[in-house]
Amino acid sequence: GELIVVPEQGIRARVVKRQHVSQQDARHSGRHRKGDLAFKLLQGDWQLSLGLEKLDPWVRAQLLQEVSLREGQTRTRLSLSYEVENAAVKALQIRLPGLNEEEARTVRASGAVVNEIVHLKEDLWELRLRRGMIGKVAFEVEYQRSVEARNAQESVVPAVLENVRQVKHFVSVRSSGRLDIRAENVVGWRAADWNGVPKALKKTADNSVPALCYSVSEPEDSLAVKVKRHEVANTLRLRVLKSKLTTLFATDSSALTLVEMQVRVVEKHTMRALLPEGAELFSVTVNGESVEVVKQGDE
Repeated sequence: GELIVVPEQGIRARVVKRQHVSQQDARHSGRHRKGDLAFKLLQGDWQLSLGLEKLDPWVRAQLLQEVSLREGQTRTRLSLSYEVENAAVKALQIRLPGLNEEEARTVRASGAVVNEIVHLKEDLWELRLRRGMIGKVAFEVEYQRSVEARNAQESVVPAVLENVRQVKHFVSVRSSGRLDIRAENVVGWRAADWNGVPKALKKTADNSVPALCYSVSEPEDSLAVKVKRHEVANTLRLRVLKSKLTTLFATDSSALTLVEMQVRVVEKHTMRALLPEGAELFSVTVNGESVEVVKQGDE
C-alpha cells in the first residue's frame, strides 16, 4: 500500500530510518501540500522512523511610510504587507522611534486581522492578531506629532520591523499649505519612482505624487527635510464679486432691505459694513448659517 505523512504547519518531518519502505514524490498522491511525505510500502513487516523539527516563521514584508507635513502637525501612515511562511504568527513587532509620551497616544492600527496594538517599552510596539496567521497579512499604522513652530527642518525616522528576514521599505514625504520641502541628508536613502511603489501599499483615496520618494535599505541617519514656509501673496483678502439689494416698502413709510453678496475670500478675515443712518440690523447669514455680528460705533 501507500503511506502519506502530513505535518501540521510549523513542523517539518524527515526520514531517520526506513525498512521495506520506498519514498516517492508526494505530488503523485493527489493531495500534496508543501512538506508532505509519501511512501510506498513494499512488505508487510515495514518500519519507518521520522524525525520532527519545529520551524520558526519565515517572514518577509513590504512597507510604505507616508509622512505628511502640515501647519503645526506631522502625520505618518505605515502601510504594511507581510508574507509569513513555515509557521503561523500571532503577533508582529515594530519600532517607531522618536515618539514622546503624548505622541504615543495617537498610535492607531487598523486591518481585518488586527486585534490591538500594544506599547511594550520605549519605541517597541506589538501588533496582536485575532488568530495565528500564515500567508499574507496586511494592516495600517497611523500616528501624528505636534510641531509648535517649524524650525526650518524636520527629521524623518524610518520605522523598523522586528524579526523580518527581508524588507522592502519605501518612504514618501508630502507637504500641504504654504510649506516647501527639500531633502538635506540622503546618505543611505535612494531616490525611487512613485510608480515603482507596489499598488497594494498605496492609499486609494490619495493618488497625488509625493514631493519626495525614497527606497530605504540601510540608512546611516534619519532623513533631514528642510522646510520653508511661504507667506501669502500680497492680494485682496476679500473681494465683492456681485451684490443685489431688494427693498420692500410698507404703508407706514418703513422699509425692509435684503442684501445678497457674493464674496471671494482669500484668507479668513473680518468684513466691516456701515449701514445707512437710522437703519437697524436684523440678521446676517454666511453660506446659509448664522454668524456673530459685533457693533463698533456706527459699524
